[in-house]
This record gives sequence, C-alpha cells and structure tokens, in this order.
Amino acid sequence: IKHGRVAMMAIIGLVAQHYFRFKGLAFNDGSFSLDDAPAGLGALATFPSNAGFGALVLAAGIVELRMSDEGRAPGDFGDPLNWRKEVAYTIRDDATLKTYEIEHGRLAMLGVMGTLAAEYVTGYDGVEQWEHAAEGAGRLIKYTTMQ
Repeated sequence: IKHGRVAMMAIIGLVAQHYFRFKGLAFNDGSFSLDDAPAGLGALATFPSNAGFGALVLAAGIVELRMSDEGRAPGDFGDPLNWRKEVAYTIRDDATLKTYEIEHGRLAMLGVMGTLAAEYVTGYDGVEQWEHAAEGAGRLIKYTTMQ
C-alpha cells in the first residue's frame, strides 16, 4: 500500500512538472534558481535541483522512520488524510476500499515506470509524450508498411 501511494503521488508529480515550477531560492546573484533546471530525469543531474531532490529523500526518510505500522500489515499506515469518510457512501466495506487502493497503486507503479522509461528514450516529459504521440505513430505506420 505504501509503495502504491508513493507511486500515485509520483505520477501526479510527473504530470504537474510540465505546468508548475518552483522558483527556488534566487539570491541577488541568481544562484540556486530553479528557473533553468530541466524537467524530469534531467533535474537529477543538474544543480540545484539535485540538491532539492536529496533534501526531499532525506525528509521522506525521517518521516518514514517516525511512522509506525504496529498492529497492521507492513506498509499499511491506515487513513492518514481521513478520506474514508469522504467515500463512505460509495464503498461497501473496508476490504473493497483496500482492494481499490492496491489496484490503483499497481497501476500508478506501471505508469511511473512507463513515463520515466519513455522520458529517458524520447526526452519528452509526461505531457509532451502525449503531445508528440502522433509523430511516433506515423513513423511506426510508415515503417510497418515498408516491410
């Protein structure tokens, strides 16, 4: 459940990075500005966005060390945002809700892997991949008709 929740947040981030950018700490000399940082995987190899990613991983590790799943299945931290009462009218029981969450988490994991792999190959972020999808389909059709 935990990895599925992380993947769901990651896929939202992969789409949102196309539209939203953090401005960063811009000092008078322009250092630490995130305006010129690339989107996606390229940000991991560029300063200062790679330092921000390191700080994010460190913060997530600290939060995870403080969380406890005693008395529950491993990785099951319950309902931290209290969304259960918001969807109570649509869900028959807790087992159904847990099944939905596991299924959506698995789908998000596949989505993250596919988006990152396609970004690595094409250089386009998650939204740009859909914008340029017709180009790839046209090349594929042309290639298969030549065979």
